[in-house]
Amino acid sequence: MTSQQAGRLDRPVDADRDHVLGDDTAEITLVEYGSYACRHCRAAHQVVANLRDQFRNRLRYVYRHLPLTDRTLATHAAELAEYVSETERRFWEVHDLLMSRSHDFSERRTSRRSPPNSASRRETGGSPRWPARWGVGSGTTPRAACTAARV
Repeated sequence: MTSQQAGRLDRPVDADRDHVLGDDTAEITLVEYGSYACRHCRAAHQVVANLRDQFRNRLRYVYRHLPLTDRTLATHAAELAEYVSETERRFWEVHDLLMSRSHDFSERRTSRRSPPNSASRRETGGSPRWPARWGVGSGTTPRAACTAARV
């Protein structure tokens, strides 16, 4: 890596693609690659919140999905966040909720249950459908509904 490359992202922050909190003129940009099913990401979530409080307008925070831990569950959670972002413009609200409840996505808690609406999975070629109680529309397929998926 050359000295000119140090401190540069491989893919620059793009407000149309990335989830961004803060002004693009902030002196510090923090980009997090995270997964809703990762306990380390949950721990980092509170640290990032504290940093945002401490640095205020000097910090721009960018979140990018990187569902590594238990890919299926983490990807579904990321798709849910994207769906709500695209349809209701409430990404950060859902992001905070998923980060604070991501322990619900652990293998131990889900291994005893079938995925949401497992009967409808056969009808959609294996794509999950989120239940109406999740607030994204009864039987909606997140990937199909989200036209600009960032997952």
